[in-house]
Amino acid sequence: MTLSQAGGGGRQGSFWLALAPILFVLLWSTGFIGAKLGLPYASPLLFLAIRFVASTLLLTFWVLAAKERWPRGFRVYLDLAVVGTLFTRSTWAPSTSPCPGVWRPAPRH
Repeated sequence: MTLSQAGGGGRQGSFWLALAPILFVLLWSTGFIGAKLGLPYASPLLFLAIRFVASTLLLTFWVLAAKERWPRGFRVYLDLAVVGTLFTRSTWAPSTSPCPGVWRPAPRH
C-alpha cells in the first residue's frame, strides 16, 4: 500500500497524512493529563479498562464510518491474536524481570 492509497489519494488524503503526526502527538500527550486527573477517582486497572473500552469503541466507529473491509477467515484472526499476544508479552516482560531489560527464565523446582 502506498501513502496515496493509505490517505485516500488527492488533496484530502495528503491533508490527513500531514495532520496525522500532529494528531498522534496530541492524543499521546493527553494520556498523561487524563491519567493525572482520573486516577484520584478510579483504581489504575479500572481507569485502564475505561480507556481500552473507549479506544475500542472509537476505533470501531472509525472503521465502520470509513467502510473498511473486515479481515475474513479464521486464520487471519488467529494471526492477529498471535501477533497481539507476542507484542503485549514482549513489552510487558521486561517490567516483570528482576533486572529491567534482561529476561531470565523462571527457576526450576
